[in-house]
Amino acid sequence: MQQTKQEAQIIAKDVVSAGGGSGEYGSVDADDVENGNAKGGFGCSDREDIGDGGGGAAVVAIAKGNDLKTNMGNERTFFKWLFTGLHVGTASTWVLKFFAEPSSSQLWIALGAWLVAFAIIGYGLIGFYRRRVAIFQGKSVAHAENPVAVVLVALASTFTMGGIIVYSVFSVGSAL
Repeated sequence: MQQTKQEAQIIAKDVVSAGGGSGEYGSVDADDVENGNAKGGFGCSDREDIGDGGGGAAVVAIAKGNDLKTNMGNERTFFKWLFTGLHVGTASTWVLKFFAEPSSSQLWIALGAWLVAFAIIGYGLIGFYRRRVAIFQGKSVAHAENPVAVVLVALASTFTMGGIIVYSVFSVGSAL
């Protein structure tokens, strides 16, 4: 069923008033829809013609990246990377402080553990911005992830903690 220009404008006004075409990532207001001058803002590259195939019908911008659930999921993922990095650093420092004999190499080992921890946090931050760009462009978030990097980060965390535990055990064992 074909819609008239007036019906299309009413539908477009409803979309705009519901927040679907306005906000941080899209800039369409009701006056633009009524005049047929609807234009998209940042992140809005796709347009949808409402009506009879573009013959004077209103054009509504599809605001990409406006999905709150996806954006919040991206933030939660970043916080998990942040917590993982902080846990590696704090657990390494705790093990060295309470289970290893004090020595001059203890400081360098702790600094190395914190270097790995900050590398994990940095990877999480880079991944956050990659996923954010993918969300805004309407692409799958899977394009932003590198499964090899995730495995490398997991191995770095495991070897860091394992190395510190082994150092602590041998440090205490040699002191006895």
